[in-house]
Amino acid sequence: MAKGHKITVEAGATLLVDGGTITNKCGEMWDGVWLDGNTQAGDVSDINDVGKLILRKRGTLQPVVE
Repeated sequence: MAKGHKITVEAGATLLVDGGTITNKCGEMWDGVWLDGNTQAGDVSDINDVGKLILRKRGTLQPVVE
């Protein structure tokens, strides 16, 4: 991921990192993963109202790898 960029997971969508790593190898921080959707008062009445992130089989997000 490039410096200053992020992944946005839209409401109802899922980002699955299945045994892989999302990172930046340039020594710069990226802006991470944003889960979009309706999360009023922390109560999600419909699971499809928010984006989802699933890390499976040691899937990881790393800010910097040198």
